[in-house]
This record gives sequence, C-alpha cells and structure tokens, in this order.
Amino acid sequence: MAATTHWVVTVVGTDRPGLVDALSNWVMGVDGDWQDSHLAHIGDQFAGILEVFIPAAARETFLEGVAGVEEATGLSLQLQEAGQVAEEGRVFDLACVGQDRPGIVKALTDVLLGVRANVETLETSSHSAPMSGEQLFEARFRVRLPEGVDPGDVEDRLSTIGDELMLDVQLDG
Repeated sequence: MAATTHWVVTVVGTDRPGLVDALSNWVMGVDGDWQDSHLAHIGDQFAGILEVFIPAAARETFLEGVAGVEEATGLSLQLQEAGQVAEEGRVFDLACVGQDRPGIVKALTDVLLGVRANVETLETSSHSAPMSGEQLFEARFRVRLPEGVDPGDVEDRLSTIGDELMLDVQLDG
C-alpha cells in the first residue's frame, strides 16, 4: 500500500451548481480518496468539510491545486493535514426537539462538557411544526463519553435541561 497523507478540507462560498464536481475533480486529479464529508446549502452559501487521503507523492500537486479550485469556483478552502486519533470511550446518539429558543445548544453542550464528552457530530435544524406552525428546533449529536462516565447520569442531567427548556431529549447508545 502506497503512503498517503490525510487531509481535512473546509470550504465556504456562494452556492451554485458544479461546486462538488469541482472539488471531486481536484481530489481525483491526484488519485485522492474522498472519505467522509458534510456539505450543505445554508442561506445563499455552500459550506462543508471533507476528509481526503492523498498519495504522499502527490502532496505538492494537491496543495498547488487549491488556488485553481478557488479561482474556478469562488470557494475559499482551508486545508489541515491530519493525524489519526485514538478513539476511547463509548459513542452515543443524542437527539432533542422542542420549541425553538436561544440557548438550547449552549445548555446541552454545557452538560456534555461537564462530563468531558467529545461532540463528534452535530446537526441542527429549525422548521415549522405541522399543526401549530410554531418554530421547532431539532438537534442530533453524536458524542463520545469518556471511559468511566455513567451514561445514565448524563441522561439524567440532559433530562433536567430538557425539562427546563421544554425539550424532548433522548440519549441512545
């Protein structure tokens, strides 16, 4: 197996057709391997993060290609060479839904920080409730609890926050 370099790339810019194709052409142009990605249209912007593996011999060509991608697409790219991280602890899915109000994410992440949990992913959305039309907020976290942390205790703490903010909170793992 040839040596590879591991990259995390963030992108942001005005959305338009062809952006993902341009990114994939850049990665494939150096025989790179597109791994995980999270890309989204938010407002009139396109934003995302992707993980790619590039053959070590193509590192300079890959880096030199950034300017061309930016010029052709109008995107701003940031690259960070990444290492592998030892994953310890247990992964849980945390979901919540309730009436939208400021401070929901802050309240939940305060609890998670208090037990030294690592937020691996977070997806949020806000939309109108079907019957009432009130604005609902949904959040879906993937968190890694450190060894020795009792998931039941974390769920109790999250439920207390849920009661205070009138959220339905569920921790599964």
